[in-house]
Amino acid sequence: MRKGFYKEKSVAPNEEFSLYEEELRVGEISRQPEKLPGHESVFIMGIKDKLAIYKPRRLEKIIPGWEKIKPGTYYKRERAAYLVSQHLDLDLVPLTVIRDLEGEHGLGSIQLFIPNAKTLGEWSPYKKPDKYSSKSQSRIEMMATLALFDILIHETDRHSGNALFNERVRLKDDEQFECQEKLYATDNGLSFGDARLRNFSILTDIGKIGWLCGEEIPQNVAEKFNNFVNSEQSIQNLKKTLEKEDLLAENESVALFTRVNYMRILLSSKHFPIASEITQNLASYLPNI
Repeated sequence: MRKGFYKEKSVAPNEEFSLYEEELRVGEISRQPEKLPGHESVFIMGIKDKLAIYKPRRLEKIIPGWEKIKPGTYYKRERAAYLVSQHLDLDLVPLTVIRDLEGEHGLGSIQLFIPNAKTLGEWSPYKKPDKYSSKSQSRIEMMATLALFDILIHETDRHSGNALFNERVRLKDDEQFECQEKLYATDNGLSFGDARLRNFSILTDIGKIGWLCGEEIPQNVAEKFNNFVNSEQSIQNLKKTLEKEDLLAENESVALFTRVNYMRILLSSKHFPIASEITQNLASYLPNI
């Protein structure tokens, strides 16, 4: 058993995801797609020894309030969000690929399934954690990472059911097991949208995680984002990757990299803005698309 091994087979840290990407893209289907209960366009399926969430393009429909985000593009946005998470080394979005399944299902996004997960609402981190608790500090950093990520990708549909939490067992350097809490950003199909759409995230939803507003951005979190927004090479690498896979329209790509400018200003302030300022500030840095 090697260092960094995670006990749950279906979950691995982002540095491990590349080992599974080819399997999700071309691996043998071990369980045919079945609709998730209560979902008309979301399926669970098996690929070799792993479970995955499949969202076919053919079932994407116009969503009232999100008319500017065209059906037939949601699956691409899922993949784009994963790539942003990867390029920033956030370990936030589960491995997501695009695959064309044979038969009636067709082209769509496939995301590694997170076992034993609770929704953000079930995790209930709505009360401001105690900064002096090591466990609470970890939660603050996870929530801060998600908040900044949602601003960067302009997530317009983050709510308590669109982020998952679980615990995973890791083998440490001293060969001892430890249990770690982990937060995942899922359901990113309505990201990278029109500037006029409200950035609906854990930061702007006062009834949920309003305690982040005005708080200092944790140093460890700010460092990862600063490493990206202040590196022209990193920015260009992400831009080339997104262009190569043809995931975003040109104006959406322009909007994404325009938001990098806003992120620099936000990070330099070292504090999260109050909720009422976020949409107003973003509008100054985003073209309508």
